[in-house]
Amino acid sequence: MATKSTCSCDRWTSRSISAVGYGENVIGNLRDAFVSRSSVPAAINDRFLSLFREYLAIGGMPEVVSSFVRENNFGIAYDTQTKIVDANLDDIARYAAKADKPKIRACYLSLPEQLARENRKFKYSAVASGGSARKFSNSIDWLRESALSIQCFNTTETHVPLSVYKTGDAFKMYLTDVGILTAMMGFRAKKDILDNTLVGFAKGGLYENAIAQQLVSRGYTPYYYQKSAQLGEIDFLIEHDSGIVPVEVKAGRNTSSSFDTMLRRDDVKFGYKFITGNVGVAGKKITLPHYMSMFV
Repeated sequence: MATKSTCSCDRWTSRSISAVGYGENVIGNLRDAFVSRSSVPAAINDRFLSLFREYLAIGGMPEVVSSFVRENNFGIAYDTQTKIVDANLDDIARYAAKADKPKIRACYLSLPEQLARENRKFKYSAVASGGSARKFSNSIDWLRESALSIQCFNTTETHVPLSVYKTGDAFKMYLTDVGILTAMMGFRAKKDILDNTLVGFAKGGLYENAIAQQLVSRGYTPYYYQKSAQLGEIDFLIEHDSGIVPVEVKAGRNTSSSFDTMLRRDDVKFGYKFITGNVGVAGKKITLPHYMSMFV
């Protein structure tokens, strides 16, 4: 039971993979591995994890993908991305109400910083000193409704429908294209993600953003779960035919005690954990490489 969203997110899909030379037969084999929960041959898995890092750097905006495929040059792709960021800022200046323009711009430009923290809950104080919901809530609405960002609300319960348990004052904001997020972090971040040398919370923010837009593009409305700081956090909850499914995202292969605790509940049938690794199953935990998010 996927909760549909109207967000027009660009995502990692078979079309994205085809753009770099892989056909439907390869995608079909990966889909079969996802369905059967079978490991992927190591060489293929490593190659697609590398391609997913390229996706983190390039994203799915058609203009960016076309420029990269045409020139095979990350610098040219970066130039295209910065032009898109400038165009987004121009749209804010052109279409937003006069009084809201600087506030929307400030919220938009704060998103890389918001996602580069350990706690990625959106903080108005990161936008401006003394920032508050009263001052910036209209700006958040504008960014979401203009499809420049995804708003992911906190829910304090794990029952269907999640929407009635959301807390309106606690949410995360993701960009609708992870490549644009990487570009906003700077060209060095792009190089480090490609080389797999990026460290710190920014790396986790990029991977989390990528999976958020994947879930939205697959038709889900993702929430994150945190009942209290002491009980920890689940990156995402989605409504599925099987009930509520927890989704954990790791930039590496780290463990998550809160995710493991939730899987012990009788009303949770299974959960997805995305990692830099291969397919695996341990009890209710289905471990998947990041690139298999296109099949969820």
